Amino acid sequence: MEPGNTTDQRPSGLPRGSPPPGGLRRLAAHPAVRAGVALALLVLIVYVPTIGWGLPATASWSQDSIAGVRTLGAVEEWPRQWHGRYPPLHYFILHTVYKPVLRYWDSTGARQVDPQTGTVQLRPPHAPRIGLLLLIARWVSVLMAWAAGMAVWATTRRLVQHDTAALVAAAALLSAPGFAYFGQLGNVDVPSICWFAWSMYFYVRSVRTRALADAVGLGLLGSLAVSTKDAVAGMFPGMALALLIWDFRHHHADQRWSRALVRAVAQWRWAAGAAAFVLPYLFLNGVFFDAGPYVTRMEYWLGVTPDTQHARQYRWPNQGWLLLATGWHGAAAVGWPLLAAMLAACVYAFRRYRALTWTLLLPAVSYYAIVIAPLHFVYERFLFPVFVPGSILLGIAAVEWWRGRWPTWVRTALVSVALLSLGYTVSLKLEMLTDSRYAAERWFQRNVEPTASVGASSKPEYLPRLPELGYATYLLHLEQATFGVPQPECLVLTSYDYEDYDPVQRACMDELIKGRLGYEVVATFRGRFLGTGSFWLSVAGWGTPSLGKVSPTLIVLRRGEEPGG
Repeated sequence: MEPGNTTDQRPSGLPRGSPPPGGLRRLAAHPAVRAGVALALLVLIVYVPTIGWGLPATASWSQDSIAGVRTLGAVEEWPRQWHGRYPPLHYFILHTVYKPVLRYWDSTGARQVDPQTGTVQLRPPHAPRIGLLLLIARWVSVLMAWAAGMAVWATTRRLVQHDTAALVAAAALLSAPGFAYFGQLGNVDVPSICWFAWSMYFYVRSVRTRALADAVGLGLLGSLAVSTKDAVAGMFPGMALALLIWDFRHHHADQRWSRALVRAVAQWRWAAGAAAFVLPYLFLNGVFFDAGPYVTRMEYWLGVTPDTQHARQYRWPNQGWLLLATGWHGAAAVGWPLLAAMLAACVYAFRRYRALTWTLLLPAVSYYAIVIAPLHFVYERFLFPVFVPGSILLGIAAVEWWRGRWPTWVRTALVSVALLSLGYTVSLKLEMLTDSRYAAERWFQRNVEPTASVGASSKPEYLPRLPELGYATYLLHLEQATFGVPQPECLVLTSYDYEDYDPVQRACMDELIKGRLGYEVVATFRGRFLGTGSFWLSVAGWGTPSLGKVSPTLIVLRRGEEPGG
């Protein structure tokens, strides 16, 4: 700027090139910035206090976590081999975030190459180092949960141009107990929803704009979502159908139907969007290099491969029971009140904004028809994609219910839903902070010598961190023949495996608890804040399945007299 030009109004103390104070104020007042800060505060308050749940440890307490050594082992073999149960994208993201830590460990000798096997091994102590990797993965999930909330905010605002409705929609998703639980763990569920929620934003834009960039954005972000978790793919056929219907009705309806249909389908933007979806997906899944590992993984999820955990899942006998189970698990994920509010919002929105509602819900219908119905089983995490349009419709409806000429009980019901849902989430967080495994660990440190051996018949994620405390821990098969010879001094039984045991194992556990196999029960640890009738704040989750694997009931037995003595 030339000397003497008076258009630069910056105070003399500010360096040239910095924005004027008015610009900073305008930036801070921007709706997206204000929403981002508000949602960041929500995430910090709800997610961060329990981000260290079960750490440090060599294994996460979260089932199906890919964090830590699972990520390292999988990524090193890509693309020729792939042993992960999930697609590779989030493994790659975590491995990238891990690299500075791994380089530091390499430089300090914490990681070394075994000269005999050529494998990279981590030197002890393992728990603090692996725990650090688990913690890093959790922070990545927290960030992506926040990003998912921002996507819901942006999509809702795009639909109704209403900041409050957008903020309510995003807050409803982020504060839901299931999302708040998995949003701070090293699982792929919330990262997948992050990519999917942003694809929803471009989907909504594509309905009206017909822009090539929006179709490509939808395809690319959809590809990233499915490359994080396969099941979310069920949402996209519904999106494609809705887009074709919109284009047919609003741009070709005056033409002969056959010609209109061809013109609705044969567009460059659809071809570009499809390419943006398919090509990254095939690359990330290694199909361009070797399709074999991809086929093997698909066979696992489709139940083709026998004798796998997935193939042994309990299947509901018919679609009626499956639909009831879907509602039951949906209530576990968000609580009965919030689920009821979402369903009421769908009905209300369909009557008031029919086109908008079917545009949002058609993907959910296709997801249920393509993913849940054929599998014949459902869990809380399976329903996260459906909660994205559900939250959007709830945000739109809730603002109209609050500000419209509705009876007072409607506003009272909205406040009740918010408080009950928050109480459920708070109860979940309290349960995580006081997990029954913490109490069991303290009991062992007070009452069992470090040299004692401990037997367990469960996965590490359902047990106290006894190996990290120095106890020699052995995995045992629960059958009476196992206890006919001297065995570990203590046994730890956990409720989260009981229903998965076969009748022989269940009978053995029952015999152990009754003291008939040489052991006696010396301590029992249970959760306090979740479960029907346990804690009044969690009433929104009463009568629903256990959310996550928090606070298992643990039974500790100590060896007494020999069997038959």
